[in-house]
Amino acid sequence: MTMNIAVVSGRIAPELTLPGLNFSRAYAPSTDFRSARLGLLTGQYPQRQPVTRFASLIGTVAEDFSPADVHIIERAEITPDLLDQAHDSGAATFFVGHPTIDDHRVRMSLLWPGVTDTNLPHDTIDGVVTCNELVSTLDIAPTLAAIAGYDVRPNAQLSFDGMNLTPVIRYGATGHGGLFFDDGTVITPTEVRRQANDPEWTMWHQFMNMGPLQ
Repeated sequence: MTMNIAVVSGRIAPELTLPGLNFSRAYAPSTDFRSARLGLLTGQYPQRQPVTRFASLIGTVAEDFSPADVHIIERAEITPDLLDQAHDSGAATFFVGHPTIDDHRVRMSLLWPGVTDTNLPHDTIDGVVTCNELVSTLDIAPTLAAIAGYDVRPNAQLSFDGMNLTPVIRYGATGHGGLFFDDGTVITPTEVRRQANDPEWTMWHQFMNMGPLQ
């Protein structure tokens, strides 16, 4: 299948403005780099210990857009030259920052030619089109899979914990109802909570113990 999609990850300097639609409430599933990376590449919570990576359907890892058919780019830092390469490639490209040791929140944006440069139902903050829905880096894999034409409906062969953000991006649909973390934290659109014996967190933890989705 021919895919014009890409993922670019790395540290993002605070002064760097990401292109496309920016997500103001984006979270990684872990503050540990390896675990966060696993979640990004699989679209599954790393607690499942997933082995099937959607990234394997895209290509190999590189440092820029120069190799043919390489659409997974990992760098220590995302730089302006990578933003220019993404524009020139015409690919639907997610940019995602690294979590820090004490914060799951990350910078994230999607540059999708013909979509994110149109009149989207999102706020414009300081000149940047911004989605304020609750999203996760787990959503990158299913969203790119949907853009590439894969079936990402519930119970499809290619399954994810993350959600396909296309309706959120295009139509302003609602994001996640809740995101869950190892330390018992639950983040919802209206609150951040951590309490003993939280029934929603307990159910999530039980699902994680069931193993990978595929």
